[in-house]
Amino acid sequence: MAIPMTLLALLLAGSSYRRFMPLHGMEKRCLEHVDGGAVTILDIRPYNISNEEVAGAMNLPYAYLMRNYKEIPDQPIHLVASDALEKNLGARFLQRKGFEVVSYSLVEKDNGDMHVPCN
Repeated sequence: MAIPMTLLALLLAGSSYRRFMPLHGMEKRCLEHVDGGAVTILDIRPYNISNEEVAGAMNLPYAYLMRNYKEIPDQPIHLVASDALEKNLGARFLQRKGFEVVSYSLVEKDNGDMHVPCN
């Protein structure tokens, strides 16, 4: 009985780690301070949330990354996500596929307006 419980605990720990622990080396940046020429700005928010597009960003929701990641240019990536969970899952997936995710921005909606916290 102890072995199945230990395996279950390890699976849960691994899943929690992938979801909630950020990648090392990624820094939080304001969108205003991101140079779109040096990095690919990748917006992984769902289409219904990202209808106010980020200027110069490639919009590819997290749900479509597995099918369409080959469309992403081969250069460092700045992620735009709606929350930390989406950012962590997207960054880990892209890292497994060989991309370098260097920074991120979390974009929130306040009363229907896009808000980018810069602190």
